[in-house]
Order: sequence, then structure tokens, then C-alpha cells
Amino acid sequence: MLHAHPRIFSHGEVFLRYGQESAAGGRRREPLGYLKRDMRRAGRRHFVFSLHFLRGQHLRPDLVGMGLEEFLDAIRPLGIGRVALLERRNSLRVILSKYAGELRETWHVRPGQDPAPPLFALDPRAVDFARVVMPLLAWLEEFERGYEEARRLVAARGGTYLTYEDDVLPDPRIGYRRLCAALDQPAVEVEVPLTRATPFPVRDIVSNFAEIERELRGTRFAWMLEAE
Repeated sequence: MLHAHPRIFSHGEVFLRYGQESAAGGRRREPLGYLKRDMRRAGRRHFVFSLHFLRGQHLRPDLVGMGLEEFLDAIRPLGIGRVALLERRNSLRVILSKYAGELRETWHVRPGQDPAPPLFALDPRAVDFARVVMPLLAWLEEFERGYEEARRLVAARGGTYLTYEDDVLPDPRIGYRRLCAALDQPAVEVEVPLTRATPFPVRDIVSNFAEIERELRGTRFAWMLEAE
């Protein structure tokens, strides 16, 4: 939604494209050099990009090759000093959305479309997320650890903290307005271009729900089975 704002240049997952171009045999640039190239396209607008920072994601050794704190320190001299963090507290739903998107071969649904509930099995001993295979509990702990560190780093930099449950799920324009305010920009009216692709209860999309329920029973993650 930020891309619709006339004073904001929102360039999405810069390092996803960086990896795709490198894998396709394009000229391998230094990651921050690649980022600076994209920043020039913003002109006088605010340059905004998104970063996925958990294990196996954009900061992995064969892509950016930095820890999150090192990365945030490295982009500050480029003029990128404002940071925001969007967390989905229910990380189980993040994992399930990844599986559902791969099954449907699409991650986006337009308003008015009626997505059918996908049905798939999730092996709690081998969850494949971000090209890293770990047990389900290990992945949920990785989300917990990664976002705890990210919250600390963002708070130390005076950044903005949002959650999917509070700032996106009720109305994505809530999060949009908060991000505009963080950039000292008035929010212009925008349409919500996408809607939820997997709004179904976990038990309706995971064919081995009983097995996953047993795996999480008695853990601090059990609530995720019934929550949004």
C-alpha cells in the first residue's frame, strides 16, 4: 500500500530480487551496493524496502551475509535510519501460509475472490521454511528468538513496532497510517489491494491436525492452533 503514496518509493523485497538475479547468472554486486542502486531510483521520495531476517532468509551467508544488528548498522550511513518491525505473533500461521501458497502456487488474493481452503499435511518433524528444514517446535522457537532480538534492536533505534494481529488483520490501513506517520508523511487515501489468502481455521487446512495438536499440547505455542 505504501507504493501508492506519492512521497514514498516502496521497493519491496530488494534482496529477494538480488538473489534471483545472482542465481540467474547476472553480475554479482555487493549487497549494499545493490541496495544503493535501488535507492537512487527513489529520487526525492522516501525509500522503503522490506527485509526477512530469520534463519535461511535474506541475511543468510550466501545472500547478504550479515546478522540483523550488523545489517541495521551498515545501512545507517546510507541514509536509512528509520526502521519498523511487523510481527505476526502467531508464527504457526506464517508457516502454514507458506505451505498453502506453495500448494496454490499463489500468495495473493484480490478483494472479491473467494479462495478455497487448501488441504495439506505438515510433518512436525521436518518443517521446510526458508529452505531450512527443522522440527516444528524448533521453527516456532526460531521465530520467537528472532523477533525478540528484532524488537530489541528496533526499540533501541527508536523504530516503529507493529503486529499483524493489531495493525493489519482488522484493517491494513491501520498499519499503513502508522508507517506514514513514522516517515512524517500524511497518509493519503489508498485502496487495500489484497485480502487474506488463508483465512481458514488450522484444523480445516492441515489434514493431520490431530498430530500437530499433540505436538504442541502443553507447550507455550498451543494457543496458535485456534488463534488467527
